[in-house]
Amino acid sequence: MRLVTAKQIREIDRITIENYFTPARDLMTCAALKAVDVIKNEFPCPVCCAVVCGNGNNGGDGFVVARLLHNAGYDVRLMFDSSCYAKLSEESKLYHDLFCRINQVNPIDSNFDNYSFVVDANLGTGISGKARPEAAAFINALNSSSATVFSLDIPSGLPSDGYISPDCLAVKADFTITFGFPKVSMITRRGTSFCGIITVADIGFPPAEVDLMSPRLSLFNKEQILNLYNLYENDNCYKTQTGSVTVCGGFPGYEGASILALNALCEIGNGMTYCAVDQYSDLSGRFIPNEVILHRIKADISDVLSDLYSRSKHVICGLGLGRCERARSVFDYTLSCAREGMFDSLILDGDALYFLSKCDDLSTIELAASSCRLILTPHSMEASRLANVSVDIIDGDSVGYALELSKMYQACVVLKGPSTVTAFEDRVVVNTSGNSLLATAGSGDVLTGIIASLLTRFDDTLEAVSAAVFLHGYCADYYYQTNEIASYRASDTIEMIRPALRSLFNSIDDHG
Repeated sequence: MRLVTAKQIREIDRITIENYFTPARDLMTCAALKAVDVIKNEFPCPVCCAVVCGNGNNGGDGFVVARLLHNAGYDVRLMFDSSCYAKLSEESKLYHDLFCRINQVNPIDSNFDNYSFVVDANLGTGISGKARPEAAAFINALNSSSATVFSLDIPSGLPSDGYISPDCLAVKADFTITFGFPKVSMITRRGTSFCGIITVADIGFPPAEVDLMSPRLSLFNKEQILNLYNLYENDNCYKTQTGSVTVCGGFPGYEGASILALNALCEIGNGMTYCAVDQYSDLSGRFIPNEVILHRIKADISDVLSDLYSRSKHVICGLGLGRCERARSVFDYTLSCAREGMFDSLILDGDALYFLSKCDDLSTIELAASSCRLILTPHSMEASRLANVSVDIIDGDSVGYALELSKMYQACVVLKGPSTVTAFEDRVVVNTSGNSLLATAGSGDVLTGIIASLLTRFDDTLEAVSAAVFLHGYCADYYYQTNEIASYRASDTIEMIRPALRSLFNSIDDHG
């Protein structure tokens, strides 16, 4: 499913009206009909309700909703600031005036406790920055009421895209009926808490036009895992074709990070798995799969790494690497091998991202990215170092900064966190799986192992990484569904890989 920005939805609206000869009033009517269907599903019997309209097209939708509810027998109180009448579009004026023929229009209340539900059609997708005092007063009054809230298109006060501050003042809807396509902020991090249950209402926007817009923003969901299903049906392959990966890291004191990635690689079915750790790394008592070929990096790091990298098509660097000078040498050597085209893909995670943030000459990174598939997997703190902005800015605009980092480093960027964002070139995918169980040490290391395995099997980088992110999150979802407890550690994700895959494949079979 596609996501859209405020600019994109305005353009889609214009194209639909001008190029597809769809009158704006028809779009408003269609939107209102879909919204009323959702409302009636929750409140099938007529009750006392309020519809609060602003002076934009969102208000026009609200005028139609108010009339349809009135005609269905609901006790409707339409609220609108009449001093803004001149700002209404011709279509909105038409529907405002039609309602006036059957009922009166009232000023906006400061108390909504007397209504069973309130339809929020005040501010639409065009808002940026803080709400004005009048709008802020409405938002505060509605949020403090006991009424059920239905927001049309997007909760009032919530930007459609871009930065969302931690203290963003927006309507906290119980239900959001969004028209055409979800807006970016409704799905990502700070915006989701305002939207409640989201219904995407098809009002006739042409999908082909959306596909032509840049950046291409979309959601990754269970249906798209079908490509992974087809992948496992391939019988004509042997071990080096199902993945040859080297994990370089696990230096003294940080051995667990690489071991988690190794276990994930082997559990998902990687073909050949190599591991390079420091000569002094303590692996006693650690479970390393029998399938892993282990090497220790001695004084001359190139002795071991040159041999391993020549055998591997894919390399993970940085998990538990540490930040000593020797670790920096491993990072530099790995990057030089990538620039020489020694492997197909390089995943930089953990301490490798720290060293990357200290690189003054991005041309060396660009050369590596032009010679192999470069994947960066930062969490918010690591992303803040790479982008040289605060963590708050990253969390407030995860989609924007995933794209920014992707362009900066010419890499596929996985910005980890709630609703993980993956960006590559002009495409962005927002993940729909996962839960708070994943907020545990080592979770990212497991994800990196899964990413490496799927990179060996998919030609499309974004498709491979997005599928890995979804599977990682689905493992946590499946764990909670089957155990119903919140006790979780990163290794539980590894144990869930096979049953989660089975669950996904069975659901695909069930739906044809």
